[in-house]
Amino acid sequence: MTKKHKTLLILTTTVFIFLLLAVLLKKTDIFDQIIYDKIRSIKLPYLNDIAILITKLGNIVPVTIVCIIYLILKPKEGKYVIACVITSLMLNLLIKNLVARVRPDSIWLIKETGFSFPSGHAMASMSLYGMILYFINVNNIQYKKLITTLLSGLIILVGLSRVYVGVHFPSDILAGFSLSFSIVLIYCYLYQKEVEYVSKKI
Repeated sequence: MTKKHKTLLILTTTVFIFLLLAVLLKKTDIFDQIIYDKIRSIKLPYLNDIAILITKLGNIVPVTIVCIIYLILKPKEGKYVIACVITSLMLNLLIKNLVARVRPDSIWLIKETGFSFPSGHAMASMSLYGMILYFINVNNIQYKKLITTLLSGLIILVGLSRVYVGVHFPSDILAGFSLSFSIVLIYCYLYQKEVEYVSKKI
């Protein structure tokens, strides 16, 4: 793991731990409510439909479909994508049940169950598209910059949509992004080690 990756891993893990402690101590309530109210105050009918569509891209079915397609197209890379997503979702369920944070008390645009912290959709989108972004940059494919911009934007939009539809606080999203980004960095490192190991054997 390069020095840059180590620094990023320490930073994102630290951010998650900070947010976790802040939520447990109820130190994010004012921040969360201000940002939550600001985002939810944007009341445009067409945005409701767009936000609902975007938030569904982080649902388990679309995420699973993308994972399977990527595994078929790129088996070697696909196993790391799937492993990263599964690890993220398992950690998400564990932490959600341990923290047991209740979702925002508001009118939601969609039906949702379970606890709030951290956001499963934020973690799923970051782990899935984050790994794909890594492989896109490693392989230096055509239109790399365009695809990187689109996928990065999608990750952010999924997170924002979860607040817009009313089912998450901003700190849920930030915690989900930071934790899953740490997981992405770990799986990127594991992939690099496999590549190095295979190249030495040849």
